[in-house]
Amino acid sequence: MLAQDFFAGDVLRHLACFKVKDLNYDAAILLPLRRLYEEGFSVRITHDPDEFLGLTGRVRDMFALPHNPQLDPDLSPLCKRNFFGLFVTCNRMGKVAAAHAARLRHLGEKTLAEAMLDLSFIYDDPEAVSLEGESCDVWAPQAGEISGDIAWTCSLGVRKEYRSLGLPQALGQITKALAVGFWDVGWTCSGTEPHLVARGTAANWGNEYIVDGALWRRPGSLRDGELRWHMLFASRGYLDSWAVRQSNIYRARYHGALSAA
Repeated sequence: MLAQDFFAGDVLRHLACFKVKDLNYDAAILLPLRRLYEEGFSVRITHDPDEFLGLTGRVRDMFALPHNPQLDPDLSPLCKRNFFGLFVTCNRMGKVAAAHAARLRHLGEKTLAEAMLDLSFIYDDPEAVSLEGESCDVWAPQAGEISGDIAWTCSLGVRKEYRSLGLPQALGQITKALAVGFWDVGWTCSGTEPHLVARGTAANWGNEYIVDGALWRRPGSLRDGELRWHMLFASRGYLDSWAVRQSNIYRARYHGALSAA
C-alpha cells in the first residue's frame, strides 16, 4: 500500500472531487507523482489564484515566466470552478522547484481560432481590457476544429537548477489528467515558445500535436511587444488512450497498488 504521507492527503481529496470517475486517470496522475516523490519532491494543488500568483510572482525572475493575462484576476475572474495551480517542492531544500497552472475556457459554438482572433480566449471581456493595437493571429489547423470546453495549460516554470530532472514532463502529465478529471474537457491546449520545440523539450509533455500556430501582439506588455507560439494540443480520445497506458504502467510497476489508494 502507498504511504499516506506520499499523498499528504491532498491529492486523494482532489481525486474524490473528480467529475470524471476513471481509475485510469487516477493512475495517470499517481504515476508521475510517485516518481517525483521517490526523487525527493512533493506536489500540492491549489485552487486559489492569489496563492499561485503570489508565489510565482516572488520567483518570477527565476522561473522566467511571461505575464499571462489568463491568470490575472483583474482581467478574467478566477475561482475553483475554472482554475487550478500546481507547486512542486524540493523536500531537501524546502523550496518550490516548479509550478504549472490550468484554466478552463468555455468556447461554446465558437472555435478556438475564432476566440483567439477576437481575443475572447484571452479575456472574458476583450473590449474592456485589451490594449490598443493588441491582436492575435492563429494558423494552427487544429484551432479551427476545436470548440466547446477546453483546458488551457499555462505558466509552466522550472527553476534553472531543476530543469534536467524531468519536472516539465511530470507536471504536463499531471496537469492534463487533472484537467480531464475536474472539468471533463474535450481538449487540452497550450502555447510554448519555438526554442523549446526546437530543443525537443516540448516533445516530452504528452501532447498529440505540436504545430507552429499563433502570434500574439500586446504592445508594452510582452517581450518586444509580441509572442510567437507553437501550439500544443491533445484530444480527449488521445488522452483516454494515454491514461490507459499510464494505468497499465502503474499497476505493473507497483503491483496493483492503485486499488489500495
